[in-house]
Amino acid sequence: MNVLVLHNNYPGQFKFILPSILARGHKVIFLSLESHGNKISGVKHYKIGPTTKNNKQVWNVPYKGLGKKLSHAEIFRAAFQKLRDSGFHPDITIFHSGWGIGCFLKSIFPKTKSFAYAEWWFKWDSVEANYDPSSKYSPSSSLNEKVSHHYFNLTQALEISEADYVWSPTHWQRSQFPKSIQNRIEVIHEGIDTNVFMPSNYSYHSSRPINITYTSRALEPMRCYNHFYNIIAPVMQAYPTIRLTIVGKEKAVYRPVSCADKSLFEESIELFTKLNLNHRIRHYSRLDSKEYVKLLSNSHVHFYFSRPFVASWSLLEAMSSGCCIISNESPMTSEFLGHKTNALIVDSTYTNRSVEDINDYLSDEALINKTASNARSSALKFDFREQLKSIRAYIGY
Repeated sequence: MNVLVLHNNYPGQFKFILPSILARGHKVIFLSLESHGNKISGVKHYKIGPTTKNNKQVWNVPYKGLGKKLSHAEIFRAAFQKLRDSGFHPDITIFHSGWGIGCFLKSIFPKTKSFAYAEWWFKWDSVEANYDPSSKYSPSSSLNEKVSHHYFNLTQALEISEADYVWSPTHWQRSQFPKSIQNRIEVIHEGIDTNVFMPSNYSYHSSRPINITYTSRALEPMRCYNHFYNIIAPVMQAYPTIRLTIVGKEKAVYRPVSCADKSLFEESIELFTKLNLNHRIRHYSRLDSKEYVKLLSNSHVHFYFSRPFVASWSLLEAMSSGCCIISNESPMTSEFLGHKTNALIVDSTYTNRSVEDINDYLSDEALINKTASNARSSALKFDFREQLKSIRAYIGY
């Protein structure tokens, strides 16, 4: 079979699917806007971009995001035409919906059987939008914001309506889509490699150095870094044995902070400096894969805080690495975590109460080690080899 795969970034959520398809003798062509140097043997990957001066410009539309997505739709349409003219006709197409990249798929390849990966539907009245309403980082409830969210979903609505099949990685993410769409969406997580993310042999002891980690693509309000640093600082004061490693870029990715404000990282450094904690903290903007795996394998406690959004791979990777997870209360993690079974769950919007709960928790060595072991066992259910069984049956390759 000829298989066409589309994503904004290569390989995205499809890094485990691709070798599985190739192993069964199928031809795979992958189109993306970015690659970041990633390579998978056997995949014909083409990084594409604007082909003419006219579509180099983002379309001039009044609402955020839509113009960029329309521009993406045109870029991929040109690439589809080029593939068709070269004689390539996909039997199956797998693509990430939401960026506009699949808008013209059926126009050029009407006979392809298409599978849309549905990650997130933006709603102005979502749980995330109403989370911690007193926070200055919550989205505006203005009419303009409401209209903007409708436009933000416009291309994805077209992509999903024309897709033959649709799937989401979690039930929580599926529940964000309109009810008219939900009944079409299968739930299959892409999985993680639990043979790579493995626990070390170091048990947790409160009297010994305690390695604590917080990792995110960016240190931003969406991942509750503002809650995290205000909670971890007094915890570190109570436990002089804590060594903290923070990984993430200083800028916000999902909802930019005003340029007039300091970055959350700058705010955290001011607090850590005031409390004389800096010498016990390391920060990296980014780690390569080997360093990241090593960091998690040697971590005793991993903080995973977030507003109710898409659950990061880092949560499952930390669980698989045998970390004790401390998470904030959120419906996005309920499919992975249970309070005091495989995680400690706190309400991070209440700093003092969270600090008290965490301090009590860290004093119980047996509970911490049991929780970490349970987290590893829970993560094994999401090993990509297990998930691929469901994905293969669903897609039929």
